[in-house]
Amino acid sequence: MAGLFLVACDVPPHAKLPWLTDPEAAREQAVQRNLPLLMLFTGSDWCGPCKILNSHVLSTVPFSQYASSNLVLLKVDFPRRPPLPRAEADRNQRLQEGYAIQGYPTLVLLDPQGRELAREVGLRSASPADLAARLEEFKNRK
Repeated sequence: MAGLFLVACDVPPHAKLPWLTDPEAAREQAVQRNLPLLMLFTGSDWCGPCKILNSHVLSTVPFSQYASSNLVLLKVDFPRRPPLPRAEADRNQRLQEGYAIQGYPTLVLLDPQGRELAREVGLRSASPADLAARLEEFKNRK
């Protein structure tokens, strides 16, 4: 986390994004809309870096404006309180194992066909604009 400086007055206003929680629905939507799928592996209620990423980047109006027309979003959450229903927790565990997730937060960008384009572990993107630029760079590498 070295080099990450966030100042409360620099935080953009918050927005509500349509994060899906069903991986099959997210994959179908990515194919139908021909958009990349951004998976967020997070511990939303206990992981400090996850909370910062969410409040300072992922829940902001600028990121929402970018994501709404450029991405399908899937949240793979591992909350402690309240715990997820068993079926959802098991499904998330299988996704975590399948993508070899080692830490939180982890963002995994997939093309519409499900091929991994990039992954980012931790808080590398300190602003909505930075994350959008990085995602565009990865999308265009194909």
